[in-house]
Amino acid sequence: MSSSTLNDEEPLRYASLVGSLTAYGVAVGFPALAAFYYFKKLNGFLIFIILSIGAALSLQKSALANIAIVIIFAWWLKFIEFKNIFTFAPTIGVVAILIFYISEFNGSQFETVLRYMQGVLTSETELSNDVNFFESMVDRFTALPYEALIYFETHEFLYGAGVFGGAGAMGYDNIPMAHNGLIELILMFGVFVGGPIILFLIYLLIKSILIISNRLNAANTEIGFLSASYIQWFVNYVFSGGGLFQPVSASIFWLLVFRMRYIFKSEKI
Repeated sequence: MSSSTLNDEEPLRYASLVGSLTAYGVAVGFPALAAFYYFKKLNGFLIFIILSIGAALSLQKSALANIAIVIIFAWWLKFIEFKNIFTFAPTIGVVAILIFYISEFNGSQFETVLRYMQGVLTSETELSNDVNFFESMVDRFTALPYEALIYFETHEFLYGAGVFGGAGAMGYDNIPMAHNGLIELILMFGVFVGGPIILFLIYLLIKSILIISNRLNAANTEIGFLSASYIQWFVNYVFSGGGLFQPVSASIFWLLVFRMRYIFKSEKI
């Protein structure tokens, strides 16, 4: 292929070990929270920093949101304490210098990340070429699900449209995608099958919230970590879709479900 042909093509988007950058953005919260729970404080912090850098470089709103959620959960469950930030200040400094050093050789990429983060946190869409967090959340609860729902006939809504209901998540980019996991289940399986699945997911969500709401009992426990991870998975699923079908995200879901079920049964929670 000639160089002129290559230059005329659209630039290829990088992927990650878990799939597309979108998949990384949705999945990054699980290992980031696990780093604080399963590793010693310094090691866990370093792993978290590396994952956070990847989240920033992915230019995904979900990745940035997940990192913020992880910090909140890690503090609430006492996996970290804010005083640790001062303890690890030298490490933070080294990482910051390393990022600055890299940016000297690739300043355009570093600038792109900063511009994107500023854009999605404000309404300056010219910086990120994307809508901000609030607008994106509203769209995934209103306009996008509505557009997907009206695309299908009434009987498909009741009994399901199969893989076509998953739209882009299943490779059908020409079909409107709900970008909402609960609506996606209805479109794929219909009300009679998708409804019970949704109720099960909501049941686990409520139980997880109740578990971590009791901070005294959930702090520094595996069930606290699992419950926080499931809440994060559910939030991502509602605002993205595809979580039950993308290999890594689905693996995280079933790992959480089976392990939580085992602990519920053994400890009679």
